[in-house]
Amino acid sequence: MEEVKPIISFTIPTWNRAKELRECLDSIIPQILESNERVEIVISDNASTDDTSEIAKEYLGKYDFVRYFRNSENLGFDLNLISAVEKADGEYVWLFSDDDWLANGALEEIIHIISTYRPCFISTNFRFIVKDKEIDFDSHRRHMIKSDIDKCTIDDLFIYRTHFFTFMTSNILLKKLINIPRCRSEVGAYRNWIHVYMIAQVLDSRTCGYMSSYYAVLSRADNSRTDPMVFLGPMPDTFQRIFEQYNVHESTRSKVIQDIIRDFLTLQNWITILVTNKVASLSRSLIVPIHYRILKVVPRKVLIFLWKLYRFLNGKGYSLPEYINSSLEKDVEK
Repeated sequence: MEEVKPIISFTIPTWNRAKELRECLDSIIPQILESNERVEIVISDNASTDDTSEIAKEYLGKYDFVRYFRNSENLGFDLNLISAVEKADGEYVWLFSDDDWLANGALEEIIHIISTYRPCFISTNFRFIVKDKEIDFDSHRRHMIKSDIDKCTIDDLFIYRTHFFTFMTSNILLKKLINIPRCRSEVGAYRNWIHVYMIAQVLDSRTCGYMSSYYAVLSRADNSRTDPMVFLGPMPDTFQRIFEQYNVHESTRSKVIQDIIRDFLTLQNWITILVTNKVASLSRSLIVPIHYRILKVVPRKVLIFLWKLYRFLNGKGYSLPEYINSSLEKDVEK
């Protein structure tokens, strides 16, 4: 008798986040144990050098629905995610970051949506957490929907979610619609954003998406690995490719790019870009406000002095933020 496939595979690419991975698994596993449906967890370890393998093996010994694979070398985020999706046996793959948490009741809600509507794609609401406390801000709140939307298109996704759907853990995809060989061949073009390309593949010209108003995931907003430049360079460039390939409406394109500028091209981020000499890394699709451009004539040393002085006056010492120092040190090494 043929074994029944899992309805959902949680696909978790991980690298050197042993503590966070344990917390992630502990948020998912109790809900799987309570479910009447078959669900699995697929962990793809990108050659971690911490205790990731020991923790994964601990869960392997307890639960037969946990599967663990370890790469012999670090493949990078995109190929590691593709590997996790490729190994998944589930009808749907829930793309899940190793440092996020599944909200209470979320698995039951998503299984209900799948059973009722059979969508090709599900986008959920999510909350941000910093130091284990929920935070909120206007732009995020505006794009968390209040009522579910069925039969949505790729245009609908951009209109209602704008850039927020790029948060990987809020996405569940029908696996058979993901062209894995094509994803592998496009890794260079979609660096750090291959999951967005997967979503575009699944939706394509179809009207089979579903946007859920359920807050299914808690996301760590204090992730030290997040470089603001990925939102100002690779992300808008990824969107431009998808806009062209999947014929997204011009008005939708304009809205999304304006949202990126508003949310990520802040004055602080612009000064960071000037101080760290990363203007050339900005996507050409982003139009820098005129009042920002004036700062380009200010000598770099003056900007650094003013930033240190501002921090000193605010009780943070006469210094630059640590992430700026790290970036400047890397430039010196080069």
